Amino acid sequence: LMESAVRMQQLHWRRSNLMALYEKVKVVEGVAQAQADLALLTQAQDFAAALDVVDDIRRVMASGELAGVHCFRHLEEHVEVAAVECDRMMTLDFLRIARRDAATHPQDQEGEEEENEEAEVKDSLSSLALGLLRTSRLTVVVREYGENLVEDIKDTVKCVLGSGLAALIEECGLEGGVARAEESGGGGSLTARLQLLPCPALLTLLGLIQEAVRPHLTRAGTVWSVVQLAVEQYSATPASSLPPLVDSSQMHFLPSASTLSPSSAQTQALSQVESAAARDRVCREALRNITQAVTQAVEAAQARWAKLLGVRGAIHARLRLEDFSAVMAATEQFMLHSEATLQGQKCRGLRSTIHTQAKAFLDNMHHQSISKMASLLESEPWQSADVDIYFQCMVDWVRSVGELAEEREDQTRNTSTLDFSSTYPPPSLNGSHTANGSTGAKAVKRVSTENVRPAYPPGDFREAMPGLPSRGVIASGSGLASSTSEVVKIEQDNFHMVNSGLMLLNMIVEYIDLARRIPLLSTEVVHRVAELLKLFNSRTCQLVLGAGAMQVSGLKSITAKHLALANQSLTLILALLPSIKLVLGAMLPEQRHLLLLCELDRIGQDYRLHRDEIHSKLIAIMQERLQFQRRKIPQMMGSWVKEQQVKEVEPSEFARSLVKEIAVLRRVLSPLLLESELLVIFGQVGSNFNSALLAAFQKIDYKDNVVVQRHLFSDGMHIAACLQTLPQKEGEEGPGVLQQWLYAEFSDFVT
Repeated sequence: LMESAVRMQQLHWRRSNLMALYEKVKVVEGVAQAQADLALLTQAQDFAAALDVVDDIRRVMASGELAGVHCFRHLEEHVEVAAVECDRMMTLDFLRIARRDAATHPQDQEGEEEENEEAEVKDSLSSLALGLLRTSRLTVVVREYGENLVEDIKDTVKCVLGSGLAALIEECGLEGGVARAEESGGGGSLTARLQLLPCPALLTLLGLIQEAVRPHLTRAGTVWSVVQLAVEQYSATPASSLPPLVDSSQMHFLPSASTLSPSSAQTQALSQVESAAARDRVCREALRNITQAVTQAVEAAQARWAKLLGVRGAIHARLRLEDFSAVMAATEQFMLHSEATLQGQKCRGLRSTIHTQAKAFLDNMHHQSISKMASLLESEPWQSADVDIYFQCMVDWVRSVGELAEEREDQTRNTSTLDFSSTYPPPSLNGSHTANGSTGAKAVKRVSTENVRPAYPPGDFREAMPGLPSRGVIASGSGLASSTSEVVKIEQDNFHMVNSGLMLLNMIVEYIDLARRIPLLSTEVVHRVAELLKLFNSRTCQLVLGAGAMQVSGLKSITAKHLALANQSLTLILALLPSIKLVLGAMLPEQRHLLLLCELDRIGQDYRLHRDEIHSKLIAIMQERLQFQRRKIPQMMGSWVKEQQVKEVEPSEFARSLVKEIAVLRRVLSPLLLESELLVIFGQVGSNFNSALLAAFQKIDYKDNVVVQRHLFSDGMHIAACLQTLPQKEGEEGPGVLQQWLYAEFSDFVT
């Protein structure tokens, strides 16, 4: 009986040993199969599955199941070699796919082809990024990628400058200028060559650089999004499932958690906590490094662009507005693409360069405007100038844009939206510059700048502004026999202008167009317009009202016509000032809107005061003539008293001269001034004449002398009839106080 029991116990132990051996053999078999699979997966570049196998073998080794198995004594070394090989190959593949090779990727790809390529790149990089995250190598790889990307961008720009600049210089026929510069010691440098380029060629070069750099930045944005997505997926994976396991049916040799000892399970739990912390750290570092890599690449591209602009800074300040705005528009497009790569982050460095050059351009433009306006005013003859039809188009354009701004302001006030872009296409103000390509072998494909304009936010007022056609377009489309006129028309009012007044109008329109084309100068433009308006107002006052034109322009005297023409220039600006305010205000930042426009309001008040002073001067001129003619009354009285009998009395020289003075003033002012101004001036002249002559006549002793009475009545009625014909305000028609007094005093002579 005891032998049977012992035998049963031995069999039971043997069975347990055989079962343990069977399980061990199964693990050994599974590990052996995993080794074979690892080699195949690595060769097939299925790195995700290879990493799964590596992680599973490491788990088996960590569980102690292979302890004492002689055939696996080098297993750990082999696994580490395989893991390193996977890391190396994943790194190479990641860097190869992430870097865009210009030789294998042509720059003239269509948009759809480029999108398809970027989608394939994203798919390829996603698995690699996840694999590199699992091996904690992504941080190092993206840092290396950033360094390579910066070098690629630098080499690309250098290559474009080397080939494109030489071709453009040859195409523009600037070899002679380069040779002369080389003789002087500086023509061989890149700076000297860039400074020789005309603006259309520069725009072509900028376009080539942008086309060459854009694919690199697009690929950088794709890599950034791939890394972000991989980090999100990796972070969202539960810590307990990392590292990931393959299907249990395929890896049946792995020990289950139930077979682990309590101490092993506790160690595994602690290891998972530490792994989760390490994983979070790796994710943060990967995101920081990829962000830094893309940012440095964009900054490198923008630094090259800014350096190119900086080399030509002094030249850009002297460009025409159309050329400078085209350069700024190309730069704006490059910045927008760069900022899109940075997922909306602002490009500080290049924006600073743009602001500096725009400020320098505005300062140069304003200096020239101030100098030109001062020179024109100094030499102004104060004669009516012929008005080119272009100036009439300027006035119409300012008023139409002002109406558009007012409509937009009303819509904003009513908290409703209006899409202007579909109603008012924004053509260029003065045409566009399209460089003609060369037929030579080294001709460079030019980039048309016809539609190169900064991209503004949807609904921006600048997008709604209609463009002002160029002089050539106006001349060819007018169909008029003559392209000039005597006046500028605003509705029913006609304005006779002097040359300086027309130039002031042209300068204001140029400033408005500058604010439209380069938004960052809107605030500065308001200051410059205000300064220009102040200069015109103050110098006009000094030259006309202050008679300064007699010294600087050689005028013998300041006549009523000079005053009237100065008044017309001021009145035209006053008529356009509300539209100018609306247009400039619509382009101003909201926080500066009220403050800056108040300055224009003050200038408008100064213009009105100046105009009123001119009106007062015209009235004073007639008052002086009246005083001069009144001195003849005592002499006439002496001759009238000596007369014994007069059958038919004619107006005296005093009356005829006075009427002639009034007629001359009316003949001068009527064609020039507005009807409302004529009413004001001649209404005051008539009132002054009536009251002054009435007072003068009442001082004459005429009671006992019929001859004197007849002469007084004749002269008074002659003057009163003239005053009666002067422009009068509605409701003030009828005889004046002088005529009423004559009717009352000399009723016997009234027929």
